[in-house]
Amino acid sequence: MDQLKDGQICSARVRENQGRFKKMRKENDYETDEHAQEHVVPPGLIVVQTEGILTGEITNKEIDESIKPTQVAGNFVGRILRYLMGINGLRLWHSNENFGCSVGPNTFIAMQHVVQALKDKLLQVINSTNNIPKFQIFFNDHVINDFNALFQSLPIDRSYYAFGFPGTFHGRLFPSRSIHFAHSSCAIHWLSKIPKELLDEKSPAWNKGSIHYIGTSNVEVVNAYVAQFEKEMEMLLNARAEEIVEAGMIVLVTPFASYTSLMNCFGSSLMDLVNELDESLADSFNLPMYFPSPEDMTKVVEKNGCFSIERMELTYPKSKLVNEADAKTLMINLRAVLEGLIINHFGSEIAEEDCARTILKS
Repeated sequence: MDQLKDGQICSARVRENQGRFKKMRKENDYETDEHAQEHVVPPGLIVVQTEGILTGEITNKEIDESIKPTQVAGNFVGRILRYLMGINGLRLWHSNENFGCSVGPNTFIAMQHVVQALKDKLLQVINSTNNIPKFQIFFNDHVINDFNALFQSLPIDRSYYAFGFPGTFHGRLFPSRSIHFAHSSCAIHWLSKIPKELLDEKSPAWNKGSIHYIGTSNVEVVNAYVAQFEKEMEMLLNARAEEIVEAGMIVLVTPFASYTSLMNCFGSSLMDLVNELDESLADSFNLPMYFPSPEDMTKVVEKNGCFSIERMELTYPKSKLVNEADAKTLMINLRAVLEGLIINHFGSEIAEEDCARTILKS
């Protein structure tokens, strides 16, 4: 599993044990090519991503050939995939999955990195572009996602076949043992619903006067968010454990620490504004997001028992606002993510004013 100060990457691997899953990897499991060859499935690759899925055939020799991690600036997906493809015994086949694709260009950029990483790997062993397999990418998001806009925006020069799979990644999406590599980017921190305790005036976790657990002094609020996150991660991991082949891989990229100060400013601005109008509106609103720490991720993966932790990595993007331009840039990103929630609950005028006040506070 990989940790990040401002975001974290977790890579976990499905284990096999006579048709069931081991909780932890044995120390000498998959250590040698001979032992790995024993467990490698027929040629193929499967990837799951919050921005796409791809498929393409590769041979056992290509899977088992060791490759050192490659540093590719600004390219988590490609770099992590290159590292993972060097793990002995890792099973990569012909189908890959991407969760939380939305409709933006980031989806296609991430998938292009994945495809290119696989092509680079294949060229090391087959030395001929004529034998490069065709790739198939499955884009996944909620049923309300505009898949028509997604398909209309597909790059003309893409080197893969594209498909859409609507539905929540907290449940089953694909047939059993049909996925080899899964990737989710900046999606697992979204909760499917707000913990009900936060809205119950009789509950010790009633989150009056706040819209999130960040900045609150009420530990019960934090515990409610943690419990909801753990429940939903258990569902996600169980579903992927059924879909991913034994010795397959899942990579999770999620924000962690960098949002704390910005979320405080955002929440404070919103509370100031709403309290000028109707306090009850604020008390009935909570953001459905939990930013897991590395410890949180370790706990849910080990408790689930279907995956072993392979690698953890930290990245350090700019986490402090240097000037007003930086604040505006971050607010554009935050607004794109949260504006819909605020408009649905408070209306468009409050959403607009809240963003402006947050920039000034930042």
